[in-house]
Amino acid sequence: MLAIHLTSAIGWTGAAAAYLVLVFIVLTNPDTRTVVDAKLVMELTVWFVIVPLAYLAFLTGLVISLGTPWGLFRYFWVLFSFLLTSDIGAPAEQAMLGAGLALPTTVLKVAHHGSRHSTTREFLNATRPSFAVISVGARNSYGHPAPDTLARLDTVGARILRTDRDGAAIFETDGRVLTVTRWASGRVERVCLDPEAIC
Repeated sequence: MLAIHLTSAIGWTGAAAAYLVLVFIVLTNPDTRTVVDAKLVMELTVWFVIVPLAYLAFLTGLVISLGTPWGLFRYFWVLFSFLLTSDIGAPAEQAMLGAGLALPTTVLKVAHHGSRHSTTREFLNATRPSFAVISVGARNSYGHPAPDTLARLDTVGARILRTDRDGAAIFETDGRVLTVTRWASGRVERVCLDPEAIC
């Protein structure tokens, strides 16, 4: 059973680093029934990755940018897929489309907190997410998520979860059935991933 918990973002660098740690955990764990709590991963990442990197950047003037097409993490399991997009913008999405990397996905973690500069119509038409998760703080000064982004997600039929309203978004799957929990309301949705099966 895979369980992924997404909570409000700690910033693009923290999220990107958490993805790298999550990749390491998934790739090095032979047990496919691993439960991964991304909030814990993010907290550990802050103290053991972000703080040391920030200190190094301060000392050396090094600038680290993971807002590229390669600052991504895609997880597949049987009929389930999860695409974590970091802070990529429209140019990176176009590069993914050109490289044939924008594939249909079950769950899309919307890039850059739902900014109007990402999650383009072309990218959404290629990925066709069933669920879209927007990690965003309540009453943020940027006005995220952008109304245009929400409209584009709605147009492709994605069910939208927002951490500012729904709290943590919890996805649990055995690869054939997906259970989605909205932590704040306790609302649970069960989705059969195989359109020909009865779940």
